Amino acid sequence: MNELIKIEVKEGQETVNARELHSFLENRRDFSAWIKARVIRYGFIEGVDFTNDTIVVRGSTFKEYFISVDMAKELSMVENNLKGKAARQYFIRCETFAKKAYKKALEARTAGKITRKTLTDEIRDSGENERMHGHGYSTYTRLAYKLTGIKECDRDSLDDDSLERLDLIEDMIRVHVKAGQEYQAVKDALAPIFANITEEME
Repeated sequence: MNELIKIEVKEGQETVNARELHSFLENRRDFSAWIKARVIRYGFIEGVDFTNDTIVVRGSTFKEYFISVDMAKELSMVENNLKGKAARQYFIRCETFAKKAYKKALEARTAGKITRKTLTDEIRDSGENERMHGHGYSTYTRLAYKLTGIKECDRDSLDDDSLERLDLIEDMIRVHVKAGQEYQAVKDALAPIFANITEEME
C-alpha cells in the first residue's frame, strides 16, 4: 500500500504529523493558526486527540502537533475539497489494512499456540520428556528455534514471518515425535532440510 501521508506510532498510538497533513491538504492558511482554530472549533482534546512537542531548529522555536488518525480523518473531511477527500479515504484504507493485518497476525498466533500445545502433548505422551529427564520440552524448543534461524525469545515478540516459520518447524517436529523417533533422530532428519541451521547445534 502506497504511503500518501506518513502514519507513525507515538506512545502506543498511531499518529499523523498535523503539519504534513496541512501541507498535503494545500490549505493556504498559516499552519499554527489553522491547527489552533480547528482544535477550538471541533473540540479536539489534548492528550486524547493530539499531543504537541516544542521543536527548536536553527534557533527558531515552533510547535509540532501529532494527531490521532480519527482526528486526521475529521480534519480532512472538513476541508471539503478533493485533497481532503483523498486524505480521508487514505486514512480509512490504512485502518482497514491494519485491521486485516491484525486479524491475520492473531490467527497465526492462535494457530501457533495450538501447534505448540500438540507438540508438547506428543513429547509427553511419547515418553520423550521422561527419557530426557524432564528437559524434553526445553530441548525441543531450542531445536525449533535453531532450525528456524532466529534467536530464542518470547514468542509474542516475534514478527509474523518468524512465527509462521517456527510454527511450521514445530509441526514437523511433532510429526517425527509422534512417529516414535527420539531427539537425535528428529534432529538428524530435519537439520539437512534447513539451509540456515547453525553449527552450534548440539
